[in-house]
Amino acid sequence: MFENATHLPQRLQADDYTCPDIHQQELETCFLKGWQFLGDASQLKNEGDFFTTELFGHPLICWKQGGEPETFLNVCSHRLCTITDKQTGNFEKRMRCQYHSWEFDKKGRTCKIPDAKSFRPLTRKMVLLKKYPTQQIGQLIFVSFEPDPPSLETFLGPEMHASLQEWFSNDYQPTANFDEVIECNWKVIQENILETYHIETMHANTLKHCSPDKDSFHKFRENGNEFRMDYTNWGADRKMEWLISKWFDVEPRYDWRHMVRYPNLVIANSSLVTYVQSVVPTGPTTTNNIFRVFNYRGKARTLRNRMAAAALKIGAKRFVKKVLDEDSVVYPHIQKGVSAADRPGDGLISVREERIFDFQEYLLRQLGRTEEPEESTIAIAK
Repeated sequence: MFENATHLPQRLQADDYTCPDIHQQELETCFLKGWQFLGDASQLKNEGDFFTTELFGHPLICWKQGGEPETFLNVCSHRLCTITDKQTGNFEKRMRCQYHSWEFDKKGRTCKIPDAKSFRPLTRKMVLLKKYPTQQIGQLIFVSFEPDPPSLETFLGPEMHASLQEWFSNDYQPTANFDEVIECNWKVIQENILETYHIETMHANTLKHCSPDKDSFHKFRENGNEFRMDYTNWGADRKMEWLISKWFDVEPRYDWRHMVRYPNLVIANSSLVTYVQSVVPTGPTTTNNIFRVFNYRGKARTLRNRMAAAALKIGAKRFVKKVLDEDSVVYPHIQKGVSAADRPGDGLISVREERIFDFQEYLLRQLGRTEEPEESTIAIAK
């Protein structure tokens, strides 16, 4: 059941979805603190493998050294060229800048400077690469832009941290990577993620219907929330879960869990499919929607398990791609509406969408805008 008895007010205004100043404030107060999802272990299979990406205007290179991921600003300390523009590759023992062939070790220290005598005098600090704290949990890699961030467990909270360890363990295999830059403010996507009310309209041929109120549960935390759906008594869904579970010789679990750590980290899990999603603003009205899907592959690794995992991988990839495409169609239209100069009203949030209200309240607290909505419009269960 839901926590609220009545509808809730929309808390954000048009400027919150368009204004460059608000966008910059969100980056500074929400995104550049704590931890951000960076990638997964399948991108760093071998010693020396690297991948590059960009988060919030920071070009990054994540490099596997000593069996661990290390993350650096992908900018050489010499002439400030990017060290590499390749999306993936391998630096066996040293990173080598593409411009003048300066070389760096896993601590970001210079190991080789061609014609070094022409740079005298030098100090180590002058030529050190910028390095960022990096942690891996399960198969997922996280980075922080703070020099001394809280532990990843502290940031996520013990329940979400434990879920990450379980849901992205080696019992799951990478299924698909989806990255799409969409013409909308990041909150348009994040708010869509936080509600199930749109399912019967946007996903009529995939997800098909919302879960009944009696089978839907919301849970709120200080910095996030969770949705749980119980489909123990759903005929077709229960039958499919039972059948696939039998392929893996595991007990079926008839529920879906969907957890969010504000501002933009999402993880979700059934007993057979799991995913991580990160909604990354690239500007006031553009967003990179990052989605990584994993599927269960079984513990025994028998031929039967491998065949079942292969079939599940194909099915999960197709299904998730279709759902993402269905959502992507509407995002620019939502952006056009929420940023319009005039509105038919302030907007309403249903009890099925109450996680959106909690998210908006969190964001306003981070931005220092703590004015309360009119009490007559809200009835929050305590």
